[in-house]
Amino acid sequence: MKVWEETIKDVLAIEGLDSNKYSEKRSALRKALTLCLEGTSKNWQNSEWVERFWKNGSWSKSISLTRPSASGIAACFGNATALVTQMYALHVLNSDSYNAPGWLTELARLWSHALIDPTVCASSTRGSGRVFGLHEDWDRCDPDDADGRANETFIDIALMHAKEHWGIEVFATPKGSPTSAPTAKQPVSSAVTDALDALLSSADMPSVSEIGTMRTDLGSLTSEVEELREKLSSMPTTSVMAPVSVQSDGAIPSGTVTMKPAHEAFGITGKDVTMFDMPVPVGEWDGVHPHIPEKDEDYVFDSETLVPVLLAITHGRIPWLKGHTGTGKTTLIEQVYARLQLPLFRLNLDSDITRGELVGREVLRTDGDGHTVTEFVEGIIPMAMQQPCGLLLDEIDASRPDLGFVLQRLTEGKGFMLLEDGGRTIAPHPHFRMFATANTNGRGDETGLYSGTRALGTAFVNRFKPYLEVDYMSQDEEAQLIREKVPAIDANHARSIAAYATEHRVAFKQADVTLACSPRDTLAFALAAVEYQRSFGTTSAFLKLALQHSILNAADSDDRQVLEGLAERVFTTKSEG
Repeated sequence: MKVWEETIKDVLAIEGLDSNKYSEKRSALRKALTLCLEGTSKNWQNSEWVERFWKNGSWSKSISLTRPSASGIAACFGNATALVTQMYALHVLNSDSYNAPGWLTELARLWSHALIDPTVCASSTRGSGRVFGLHEDWDRCDPDDADGRANETFIDIALMHAKEHWGIEVFATPKGSPTSAPTAKQPVSSAVTDALDALLSSADMPSVSEIGTMRTDLGSLTSEVEELREKLSSMPTTSVMAPVSVQSDGAIPSGTVTMKPAHEAFGITGKDVTMFDMPVPVGEWDGVHPHIPEKDEDYVFDSETLVPVLLAITHGRIPWLKGHTGTGKTTLIEQVYARLQLPLFRLNLDSDITRGELVGREVLRTDGDGHTVTEFVEGIIPMAMQQPCGLLLDEIDASRPDLGFVLQRLTEGKGFMLLEDGGRTIAPHPHFRMFATANTNGRGDETGLYSGTRALGTAFVNRFKPYLEVDYMSQDEEAQLIREKVPAIDANHARSIAAYATEHRVAFKQADVTLACSPRDTLAFALAAVEYQRSFGTTSAFLKLALQHSILNAADSDDRQVLEGLAERVFTTKSEG
C-alpha cells in the first residue's frame, strides 16, 4: 500500500496527453510497475527466476527481454493502458480490502496470462499484432480512442477506492468479474457525485454543481470577450516607432527598419491574425546582409513561445530561453530574425571567451607616418549595440564569473560604458535586442546532466523577462519534419525514427542516458536510412546500421546498452503494429 500511495497513484492518469507527455508518463508507469512487481514477490528480484518465467512463455519468441528483472519486464510494455491495467490488478491482488475470492482468482489469471501468452492478449488497433500485457478480456477500449483511456473495469476498480480513500460507500463488493461488459450507459449516480465532491473538497476545489454554475458564467464572459476582440480587430494598428535608416559601410548594405504587424512578417493568416497583431521591426535591405540568418521554410513555430518572444522584441525585454540540449532554443531565435530580416549575432559564452573579445581591447598598429600607435578595437558587444540586430547570449549559465559583471552592465539598458576606452559610453540602437539561452534557470543544474553550468547571481537573472521553457517537438511534429527534410523516406520509417527519438529523450531527461538526441541527430538518422536502404536493399538491417552510424556510436558503453534496448523495443513494436 505504501508503494501505491507514494509512487503509483499520481502516474495513472493517461488521458488527453500529447506524444511527449504520453511517453514521459509511460516511462513513469514502467518504473511504477517495476516497484509493484518487486513488492508482490521476491521472485521478481531474482534474475534467474525472471529469466525462467520469461522463457517458459510464448512472448519470448517475439520480444527480447533486455534484462532479466522486474524492470526488464516493465520495459517490454509499449501500451500505457496495459501498464495501468497491470498495476490496478496488482494493487487489488495485494490489497486486503476486497473479499471476493472467486473474483480475485479470475483477476490473477488474467494478469499472469497476459505476461505469458500472446494469443490471449488484446489485438492492436494499429495492425494485426497483439498488445503485450493487456488480456483480451480486459479489452473494452474504443478503437477510435487515440488517448487509450481505461475500460469499464478500471472504472469499477477506481470506484471501489472511493470507500478506501474517501469513506464513501459506492458498492460493498466488486460488481461481478472484471470481464463483464456494461449493458447500457447509466446516468451518474448520487454516490459517484458524492465521491467526486469529496475528492474536489480534499483539493480545496468547488463542488460539481458549483463547477457547472461557473461554466455557465464563463460562457457569458466568453461572449463578451469575443465582442471586445471583434472591436479591437477593427481598430487600425499603429506603429510605435518611426522607420530607421541604416547606412552602408561597404560590407553591410544600406537599408531601412520599419514597424509592421507580426502576422505580415511571419505570413500568418486566418484566425491567428489577431494573436500576432503586435508591431515588430522588419528590415528592408538594398543587398544581401551577411548576418541575417538563413530562413528555413519548413520551420514550425510554437505560438506559446513565439508570442512572448515577439512581445519582448516589441517592448525591449530580454527573454531567458531554458531547455535541454537539442530542443532548438538557438534555432528559434535564428528563425525569428530570419523572418524579421534583421541581423543576429550569436555569442557563445564558453570558458574560452575573454573579456577583451566581449568589450574590446587596445591593439598596436602603424600609422601613415610609420609610427606605432595604440588603437581601441571594439568587441562584439559595442559593435552589436550600435546596429538594429539581435545579440544571442548562448549558454549564458556556462559563462565565467568575471564575465557576469560585463553582462550585467549590458542588461541595465542605460548605455554601455567602455572603461577600456576612456569611459566612452555606447548608446544602444533603438532596435537592438538581446536574448539568453540556457540549460538551467540560472540557479544551478538540478538534473546532473550539465556539469559545466553554474548558479548565477539573483540580481543578474532577474533582469531577464520572460522566462520561457523550450521543449522537444512532439513525436508527430518530428515525423512530419523528417518527411519534409528527407522526402525519399518511407512514412512508416519516419514515424519509427520519431518514436525512437521520443523514447531516447525521455531516457535523457530522466538521466538514464547522458547522450542527448537532437532533431539534427534524427534527420541524420533518416538520411542515412534512405541512403543505406538504396545501397544495401530493403531486406538488410539498414535501419539498425543507420542508427549505429548516426547516434549509437557516439554513446559510451552504458548509454549504448540502454539505447539499443530502446531501439529494439521501438522498432519491434512498430513492425508488429
